[in-house]
Amino acid sequence: MNKMRFLMLLFLSCTSFCAGAFFEVLMTGAGKEELLDLMGIFFTEETSSISLFTTFLQNLFTGLFIFLPSFFLPKWIILLPVATGLIFGKGFILGFSTSMLIEALGISGFLYSCITLLTWGIPELFLFSFYFVFSWHQRELIFHHRKTPQSLAGSYLSTYVLGVLLLLVLSLVKAFLLKAMI
Repeated sequence: MNKMRFLMLLFLSCTSFCAGAFFEVLMTGAGKEELLDLMGIFFTEETSSISLFTTFLQNLFTGLFIFLPSFFLPKWIILLPVATGLIFGKGFILGFSTSMLIEALGISGFLYSCITLLTWGIPELFLFSFYFVFSWHQRELIFHHRKTPQSLAGSYLSTYVLGVLLLLVLSLVKAFLLKAMI
């Protein structure tokens, strides 16, 4: 697998995280105040009535939505900018929400951000980046090195099944953390 592409995508993910954080810091006006108020409402008792299973499914479907374009990348190259944009968007949202949490909740927001970033935020970005580059590499094997898709199908599918299992675990950890911390 091409390590340079993987490092470039990780750099893009880190850049998008920083861009999201800078966007939040430089944001001013009534929109920022409304977001801070909305974040305060999110951490009240009213929103904690959502079930663990519902939270798990929301996290899982969001992850699969980001994961699926990479899966079909070897077949349709048009998904290359889509998958890249989704990974960039995920990093941007993580950076923005982390910065917003720290500003809204202070030390407790910092601790919450550290726990969530280390347990599922950064591993999820790493997982999406790895599978994006893996799919891109499979496409090159098929179209440039003339490997047959049938010869690569077993390892490709088993690797993606492992990725979905990791996504299941990360979604479960995220759901448990959200329920435990809210």
